[in-house]
Amino acid sequence: MLVSNRLVLLALFCHYASAELVGGLGEVKDSQRAPSPVYAPDISQCPKLQPRKERPTSIHDLRPDDIKAIAAIGDSVIAGVAAKNDETECLTGESFKQYRGVSYSIGGIRSFVYIRVMSDESMDKFNAALLAGGSISFKDQIEYLVPKIGKDSPLARAWKVLTISLGQNDLVVSCHPTFTIADYTARMIEGLRLLQDKVDYVLINLAELAKQFGPQGPNATFGVIYQSADVNVKSVDYRMISNLDGYHPNLEGHKFFAKVLWDQMFLTKSEKLDNLQYDPKFPVRCPSEDDRFATQ
Repeated sequence: MLVSNRLVLLALFCHYASAELVGGLGEVKDSQRAPSPVYAPDISQCPKLQPRKERPTSIHDLRPDDIKAIAAIGDSVIAGVAAKNDETECLTGESFKQYRGVSYSIGGIRSFVYIRVMSDESMDKFNAALLAGGSISFKDQIEYLVPKIGKDSPLARAWKVLTISLGQNDLVVSCHPTFTIADYTARMIEGLRLLQDKVDYVLINLAELAKQFGPQGPNATFGVIYQSADVNVKSVDYRMISNLDGYHPNLEGHKFFAKVLWDQMFLTKSEKLDNLQYDPKFPVRCPSEDDRFATQ
């Protein structure tokens, strides 16, 4: 879905710890430390960024208002299945609807409390997620997106963010001889190479099970960044889980994961959180004009 320069990407996400210089650089004085990040309860309360004078040429120089399109690849969670709780007495198959406009990875509904996407495009247009999607459907989802954001599309040279979340359904059938860890890894690497061949000017968030790839060189225009999605089960609150099946995240769950993803995008590899704790009051980081998405 197309977004304006006011979009603070993917819809929000937050929290960040200031990086400190280490390793033979001597003592860091207070005047040399990066300013503490600013937080807010909602992205709408963050100050606007002043437009940049020049378009960035490297993935290492990206900030939120450089992003012109957001896309997603994944499974039923990314498709927003069961995201809205159902209070009816009896459930049927029709109760399990898709609410792609509130998916944490892409958003789309303007009125949703934490989504700020300024677009008249269909909110399903760049969400390629398939129900029961797994690594075996990775290439199919890529082929769906290529005409929309690929090298021959109108967005060929526009900076994009693509979030990929695949693997949970692979785990469910991991006892099958064609769904081993090796099979999963091979299919994910094959898909990422296909993306590298077909899509340029893209920062890819790779959530869940795989830690692969990365930007290559100072002027790279393609990069894959691992973003942790490991939430401590003991911290999970029933209020963030759909009451339809007790598995899929509901609106509160998507809100939390969206803010966590936003947070992770500003954290370097050594700063990323591997064991996330659910917090319904998790704040939103307000990016400054000096902030950049972390690629190292």
